[in-house]
Amino acid sequence: MGWFLPALQVAGSLIQANKNKKAINQAKQMTPAERQYRNRMEKRSQQGDPQYEQKRSRAMSGIRNVAQEAQGQNIQQALQMGLQDSVIAQELRLRTDTKTMKQISDTSIQMAEANQKIKDQAADRLDEFNLQRDERRRQLNLQQTENTNNMIGNVLGGIGDMAVGI
Repeated sequence: MGWFLPALQVAGSLIQANKNKKAINQAKQMTPAERQYRNRMEKRSQQGDPQYEQKRSRAMSGIRNVAQEAQGQNIQQALQMGLQDSVIAQELRLRTDTKTMKQISDTSIQMAEANQKIKDQAADRLDEFNLQRDERRRQLNLQQTENTNNMIGNVLGGIGDMAVGI
């Protein structure tokens, strides 16, 4: 009967080791929130600001409105002076068009740079997230190895106790 208690200890060690293994394997899995965050950062690192097109459209619309207003004022001024078909009126329209194109170009460049910055930040966050997950998995693997070693020690100790008890 001296073998019964050590046999229970061995069985308990094996059951606990199995539970520990399952818990560690489950902890290694990516949670839905982690998966969602990772997908969002991957998408943002590739495409940038999800509102980019809307912001760009609003900015360009504003520039076009100002340009149309300026064109209208130039035409009105030329009409008042009776110069609507003159070289001066054409030059005023050309200058307005040139300023508008420069402003559109500058705004586009600024927005593209800002969007690239968002992409870079998202890529950095994604890298950091992946490194943290790798470190967590490394720690869980280490813990799993320690648990296995402890379990082996407990089982061998229990077997030794059973052998002595026989």
